[in-house]
Amino acid sequence: MEPDLTVPAQAVAELFSRGNSCILTPALHGAINKTYFVAENPEAEPHAVLQQMHPLLGPALIEDMAAITSHLQSKNFPAPRLLPARDGRNYLEHSGARWRMMTYLPGITHSHIESSAEATSAGALIGRFHTALQDFPHPLQQVLPHFHATQYILSRLETVAERHKTEKKYAELRPLIAAIRGHREGLADDASLPRRLIHGDLKVSNIRFDAAGNAQAVLDFDTCMRHTLMVEMGDALRSWSMDGDEDAQHPTFNADRCTAALEGYFAEAGFLEPEERQSILAGIERIIVELAARFVTDAFEESYFTYDSARYRSRYLQNKQRAENQLTLLRDFSRKRASLEHFCNSARL
Repeated sequence: MEPDLTVPAQAVAELFSRGNSCILTPALHGAINKTYFVAENPEAEPHAVLQQMHPLLGPALIEDMAAITSHLQSKNFPAPRLLPARDGRNYLEHSGARWRMMTYLPGITHSHIESSAEATSAGALIGRFHTALQDFPHPLQQVLPHFHATQYILSRLETVAERHKTEKKYAELRPLIAAIRGHREGLADDASLPRRLIHGDLKVSNIRFDAAGNAQAVLDFDTCMRHTLMVEMGDALRSWSMDGDEDAQHPTFNADRCTAALEGYFAEAGFLEPEERQSILAGIERIIVELAARFVTDAFEESYFTYDSARYRSRYLQNKQRAENQLTLLRDFSRKRASLEHFCNSARL
């Protein structure tokens, strides 16, 4: 069966490919950009990835990606390489949209980590990734606005909630807002921690694995920024240690998988300052609260990049459920945090 593609995607792929015919297959992952795998024929493995960029992502961000991936390649860390358009730029404009093409990194994309061995391998990969970026010399030209700006996200929830205070949904969401407020004052402050170049979105689907479960490469550099490893690894470990996806009701926090990931990470990230090690678990709490606030805000505004109409009757219900799930995850993480802190302290170099 032929893939259901718009004419612009096929036309753009052939422009990048200098007019050579190619077969496009839509990617199943990705919430922001429209992504297609590019192959020479239906039987061949993809050799490139084509993306129609979200309007938020401008040319400067694409140039940042080019600089970061080039730096990683110079450190022998696997990274995709942007393929230039006919005019030599790293993107082109077509049909009112911005497009880029990059080399394809072979491997397997997982929706969740299944074993402690995979978690250890993923942690080690990110330790090498962060090590390779320690001497990245360039300032970034574009960073997504308010991304991982936790206090801004929490304040925006209050503003949006006040705007909807007379509506029925406010009464339904009020218990979630109260729970988020209860955690806000206790969130760790990262003002004294080093600002490093981070990926910003190390969810499981942004890591490529081989068939044996070894983490091989990192994908998606659109969220790179200067921030703390508390936020970076808190985000990663929340994703890797959560049993189920964002829509799974009654999620649990897998402490064994978290410990395994930290073992791999600590073994490779030799540059870590002691306070950075000690901040990672606080980062998990911070990211969970941040996500819950984002989901409640999206529930009020009935918005989000992706909407699962097969599972939910509305974006409101989807985001309400996702917020509830994060707060359930936080309760389970809080029960297991003491044992994780003991591991982090005993594992300190």
